[in-house]
Amino acid sequence: MKTDASGNKIWERVFGRVLDSWGNSAEQTMDGGYIIVGTIKAYSEGGKNTLWLIKTDANGNEVWDRTLAKDGEIIGYSVQQTKDGGYIIAGTTVPIGSIPGEICLIKTDSDGNEIWAKTLGGSGDDVGRSVQQTSDGGYIIIGSKPYSAVSHGIWLIKTDAFGNIVWDKVFGVSGWNEGKSVQQTSDGGYIITGSIYPFEASGESSAVWLIKTDGNGNKIWDRIFS
Repeated sequence: MKTDASGNKIWERVFGRVLDSWGNSAEQTMDGGYIIVGTIKAYSEGGKNTLWLIKTDANGNEVWDRTLAKDGEIIGYSVQQTKDGGYIIAGTTVPIGSIPGEICLIKTDSDGNEIWAKTLGGSGDDVGRSVQQTSDGGYIIIGSKPYSAVSHGIWLIKTDAFGNIVWDKVFGVSGWNEGKSVQQTSDGGYIITGSIYPFEASGESSAVWLIKTDGNGNKIWDRIFS
């Protein structure tokens, strides 16, 4: 949906009427159009969840779409156009039996064709929620990493330009905590938002968690809002 500056609807478009589908992230592209990422369920393949990338013109009309998968099912959560005109996508592979879910990072060209794909994690059901290209040409990813059946930590990952991990940090390994969004700040550090949920026995409810780090992912300060 496109609105004016006051939030009034100018136009809307619907994609995927035939199959179940979800849109999780959208961004305006350099040409004035939009890029959307989400998931489409392919019933012809037994209800398989496939990452779905859609490019539109400035009026929301579809220009092209791509379905991307890496050795199984993928849910697409975040997309950003990169400096070369292509796209970087973060998502999660769907757990299959005893095989845990992993963070999936995919780089495409300007037409949505896959250049490379990486999976990160794998020791538990890891989730990648947000990705952004950093000033050095690499990427910063935020998500969550499990430590037990009742404990998740916010997982911050820095990679190089090819998706190889340079460093990673975990925040909040006690309770159920999830990272939802990350952005590089003007000082070269990062700002993270997510949720913090202490163990149920504590009697506390979930809250918004804001974390500021330096350029190496070390926490400078954090704030909790509830």
